[in-house]
Amino acid sequence: MFSRGPKLMVARGSFRIPGLPEGIPVTANYPIDKVLSKSFEVTGSERVLRDAVKGQAPALLYLDSQAAIDRTKLYGDLCFLAKGIQSVLIARAGEAGFVVVGANAPRAFSTKQRKWIASIAKKLGTMDL
Repeated sequence: MFSRGPKLMVARGSFRIPGLPEGIPVTANYPIDKVLSKSFEVTGSERVLRDAVKGQAPALLYLDSQAAIDRTKLYGDLCFLAKGIQSVLIARAGEAGFVVVGANAPRAFSTKQRKWIASIAKKLGTMDL
């Protein structure tokens, strides 16, 4: 997922959407991109991400297990983290953006992969979208 400010720019994978009643089909009148973006904005996920990386140098937070995610209470605070996520990497993308990558296995991201994701986040943060 990539966000800039309160706006969700790109999302791929499985997401949890609070307030979305079960059984509502994604249609032209109810497209998933608008549902995700509105959910991201309304639940204050951008503020939660900003707070999560505050004080991290570089602005990167790696939670390598379900226990680490539970300790930070991010699962409850981030509207979009799907059930079963075991590792989460949050990287700052410029002043107002974030890249969030999740995996269904603990310790899923190597040091090299974390650096690569941070590099992509930095690049996305400088792009004029």
